[in-house]
Amino acid sequence: MHDISVIIPTYNRPHDISVTLSSLKEFSDLKEVIIIDQSNDDKTKKLVKGMKNVKYIYSSLPSITIARNKGVKVSSGSLLCFIDDDVTLGKNYFQEIMRVFNEHPEAKAAAAYIRENREIQDL
Repeated sequence: MHDISVIIPTYNRPHDISVTLSSLKEFSDLKEVIIIDQSNDDKTKKLVKGMKNVKYIYSSLPSITIARNKGVKVSSGSLLCFIDDDVTLGKNYFQEIMRVFNEHPEAKAAAAYIRENREIQDL
C-alpha cells in the first residue's frame, strides 16, 4: 500500500473531513493523503496543519473536477484513490483495492459501494 495517494476534495465541511481523516489514520502505510480545500474559510486548513503524510492544497474555484485534477498533479503515488470528504472506509478497503490490481494488472480502475448502514463496503 505504500504507493497509494488518496485525493479528497472538500468544501466547507471541516467536521466531515475530520471524521474521514480519523478513519484514514488506521492506514499508516499510505503514501500520502491530499486534501484539496475549496472552502471559503480556513477551518480545514487549520485542521490538517501538521498532519503526517497530508498535503494541503487550496483551490479558490469550487469544482470537484478541478479539485481532483489538482490532486492528480501534486500526487506522487502510482495508484490514485479518490474519496469524498464524508466517508469512513472499511478496514480492508485498500488491501482489496490492491488485490484487484494485483490479480488484474490490466485494470485501469476499481470501485466500492455503500452498504445500507452508509459505510463503504470492501470490494
